[in-house]
Amino acid sequence: MIKIYRNTIIVLVGAAILFWLNLQFFYFPKLKEVKSLKQSLDKNRERNIRIQELAKNVDFFSNLVGRVEDYHREVKSLLPKQIKLSGLLRELSLLAENNNVTVLSIKPIEGEDNIEDKEDEILAFEKSDIQIVLECSYENLGRFIEAVEYNNLTVMAIKNINISLNEEVDDPSKLKVVLTIESYYKTG
Repeated sequence: MIKIYRNTIIVLVGAAILFWLNLQFFYFPKLKEVKSLKQSLDKNRERNIRIQELAKNVDFFSNLVGRVEDYHREVKSLLPKQIKLSGLLRELSLLAENNNVTVLSIKPIEGEDNIEDKEDEILAFEKSDIQIVLECSYENLGRFIEAVEYNNLTVMAIKNINISLNEEVDDPSKLKVVLTIESYYKTG
């Protein structure tokens, strides 16, 4: 009789172990997969409902196209304008004049190559480093640097700055500043 119970217990324990292994390796992983698929279906259902609601509005897509065109024009206006190096130097001189900064010298630094977009050869940008020597006060220097970095004709950044007192003038508020400006501008 004990032998019958022992065989039954072994069979039950074996069945329990097989059931537990089945749950552990088949049921629970599939349950996680079903939950992730359910979440994906819910997101798709929500997206489809939004699309159907948008499709009811006849002007939505024409308004969307208009907004995309406005955005494209705005981004295009932020790109550097087409100017020559002489125009770039003139622009720097005007920025200096507008910010009460005296330009002592301005010259492009040689040795930079063109940067061209290989897919669209209409867009060609030239990189030029420009060294500019200024005489100004700290306040006017700050306004000039801000004007240089936020102008809309080119993409310019201050690459290097060297500030010293101007020994030729007795006024200690007048500084001699040597700026190296890195600029990219559209050539055509």
